[in-house]
Amino acid sequence: MKKKSLSLGLIALTIATTACSAPQRTHPHYTPTQRHNTPPPLAREQRYIPEDQQQYSQAPNYSPSIQMRQSIIRLAYQELGTHYKYGGSSPREGFDCSGLMAYIHKNGAGIKIPRTAAGQQNKSRTVSYANIQPGDMLFFKTSARNNHVGIYIGNHQFIHAPNRRSKVKITTMNNSYWHSKFVKFGSFVEG
Repeated sequence: MKKKSLSLGLIALTIATTACSAPQRTHPHYTPTQRHNTPPPLAREQRYIPEDQQQYSQAPNYSPSIQMRQSIIRLAYQELGTHYKYGGSSPREGFDCSGLMAYIHKNGAGIKIPRTAAGQQNKSRTVSYANIQPGDMLFFKTSARNNHVGIYIGNHQFIHAPNRRSKVKITTMNNSYWHSKFVKFGSFVEG
């Protein structure tokens, strides 16, 4: 009898504790006004892709250009939160804006692009606003001597490595500063 009441007590305790616990989210949601809020950095193979971008994690039967775009975007998402480093071009050392673009194009799609933002702007194929797709690039002129670049991810948002006071993050194209500095859309991916 004691064993039966002990078993029933454990079952009741298990039900009570699981029924009262809040459901666990496996992936945070991103909005333009939120920072990249994740637990401490995960190992490269354990990094996640947000729920709203999981469509880019699998590419069944899509054209090579769509698969390239998906791979570029997936890799850009994996680098969210990586620290800024002027001249940096790897997750270990950090990224500057053009180093991030060179890294995600090379490792996400096997495309070698120029190393500097100015070189990337000059060599990229110009894309009209009506035809911009996730995986295309946005180019900015931030001063007489400086250029900036980010990768378009859809919903008027882009991923970039803005400056040494920040990390790789998502920013909205509607941000007044970036909107005023915009120069062109470009791409190294066909289609």
